[in-house]
Order: sequence, then C-alpha cells, then structure tokens
Amino acid sequence: MLDKRYSLLAFVVALIVIVILFFARLSVPQRVKAVISPQNSDIESIDTARSSKNLLTFNLDQVNFPEGFELVHPRLGKLGYKDNFFIDFSGQMMVLKSGTYNFTVLSDDGFRLSIDGKTLSEFTGYRGMGEQSDGSVYLATGKHKFTLSYFQKSGPLGLKAYYGQDKSSKRYFIGQNSSLIKWSPR
Repeated sequence: MLDKRYSLLAFVVALIVIVILFFARLSVPQRVKAVISPQNSDIESIDTARSSKNLLTFNLDQVNFPEGFELVHPRLGKLGYKDNFFIDFSGQMMVLKSGTYNFTVLSDDGFRLSIDGKTLSEFTGYRGMGEQSDGSVYLATGKHKFTLSYFQKSGPLGLKAYYGQDKSSKRYFIGQNSSLIKWSPR
C-alpha cells in the first residue's frame, strides 16, 4: 500500500511541475515568433535545404540565447536542442521614431537578418561566436517586418540580436520594447 501512495504522490508532484512550467512559458511576453526546425542531417550553411517535419513554434520576448552547448533562453530555460537545427524568427516592428537603425547579431553558427524582405546582414557558414554589426537601415515611423534565420551545426552555440539608433547609443535585444520600437509576432 505504501508503494502505491508514493507512486500517486510522485505523479501528482510531476503533474504540478508540468502545469507550472506550462504557465511559466505562457507568461513570457509574446513579441517574436520562433520556429525551431531540427534536421536529420548536417547543416552546411544557412541555405541548406530543410528536412524537418517536427517543428516547434513558440513566442518569446527577445532574441537572446547565451553561449553554451544547449539552446537556453533566459526566460524559457533549456529548450533541449544541441546540434543541427534551424530557428526562424519573425515579427512586426512598430517604429516610433524614424531614423537610421543599426542591427547587430552575435552568432555561433550562421544567420540571415532581413527587414521588410531586404537582407541587412548575414553570415552563411559555420563559425565560433562572432559579431556582425553591418546591418544599418533607415526606418520610417510605422510598421516593418522582421525576419532572422539562424542555424546551429554542432559544438558550442549561441545567438544574440540587438538594435539601436546609432552605434554609440544604448542597444536593445530584438524583441525588447523601447522608446524606439515596439514588437509583436506576426
């Protein structure tokens, strides 16, 4: 009888943990849509044909995945991906202050960043953590579409994407609302 009670208690505790984790994910502000696409084979570049049917779609508050050996988000925790996957981020920016915006991407491995369908910055192959800050564009006040595709081949990984109005001003994570831009998933 004692074993059945412990089994029932363990089941109830596990159920409570699952419910808490589910609602914790729902509490993340939904500003950027992310689609993770694990691959069945090695990825050689951002242009490698995709072969996954097991897509995971979720919304997050910022494009911020620190360096490590597993995909981890500060608010969502460990996501369980380590090798051979793509993530496609998309969203809508409501630009509140027109001007030239600088976009910076730190990645291990490759990425492609586009605004309104125009590629601003990319690194198409694989590498250790590197920074690309060559994505500058004039944005008028109003709505603009944003996409960022990222891939991880193997080994260490990481992705952080920022925006700001000039190189000396404060920069914000893509997805982080500011007095310059408000974000929402499309």
